[in-house]
Amino acid sequence: MKNYKDILLSLGSTTREALKIIDSGAIKIGVVVDENEKLVGTVTDGDIRRGILNSLSLDDAIDSVVCKTPTKYFQNIVNSTKNLYEKDGASK
Repeated sequence: MKNYKDILLSLGSTTREALKIIDSGAIKIGVVVDENEKLVGTVTDGDIRRGILNSLSLDDAIDSVVCKTPTKYFQNIVNSTKNLYEKDGASK
């Protein structure tokens, strides 16, 4: 992962998009943010597997499987990661 934005998703992103991000990301999780990059939730491969068992398709939006109650601690991790990449001059 060269940029924290590599793991960002938005509500409306497809299951397929989420799986690609989860598979290629260093932390194996998709971070769902709003248009201001404020944390909305997270999505994992386990969330998607449970969705598929309930008829979620690869072309469906991830909205129904996003964990929308991440902890404040996770928000701090996201902010720290973002700041680290920006401090090191990584591309935005």
